[in-house]
Amino acid sequence: MVDTGWLDLSSFSNINSGSSGADAWTNPGNAVSSDDTDAQVICGAPCGFTTQWLSAQNLSQPIPGSVINGIELRIEASGTLTGSGGVSLVNSAVIKGGVVQETTLILPSPVLTGTDAYMSAGGATELWGLSWSASDINASNFGIAVYATGNNSTFGVVSVDADHMQVKIYYTVLSGLFLTL
Repeated sequence: MVDTGWLDLSSFSNINSGSSGADAWTNPGNAVSSDDTDAQVICGAPCGFTTQWLSAQNLSQPIPGSVINGIELRIEASGTLTGSGGVSLVNSAVIKGGVVQETTLILPSPVLTGTDAYMSAGGATELWGLSWSASDINASNFGIAVYATGNNSTFGVVSVDADHMQVKIYYTVLSGLFLTL
């Protein structure tokens, strides 16, 4: 089994679907690279929010014909809170055929701090409850998604900042078929 290393995606948007909320990310395309120019959600106090899915689709490079063994995503994010409450990245999902899939994984250590940090979900054998082909992965509507929640019960501001989203694909290259007569 080999992996692609971390790959960038090139198409970013908000998707309001399934368990996500109604609050849209501003400038979702800013999550394309680790440059401190962020996709963001901000709300004033008192507030509580659940964002729409922040989606990243369209791999920067195709993978060869292969058996897909696992999919891992990572996001570089931070959050700030003035007042009392909390801010977290909660769920992550894969996008297959342009649709956010129902199997979601909770990001480990989802509570955000004021410093950008990478969090990942999935891995070498995680297929997110689906079967995959190289053509599914290479499709422009394959991708990853995350959403965040926040609340602030006193005066102040809550913000969630997503700086960079990437995906890693684990696969086994298909070798030639031999026919013996």
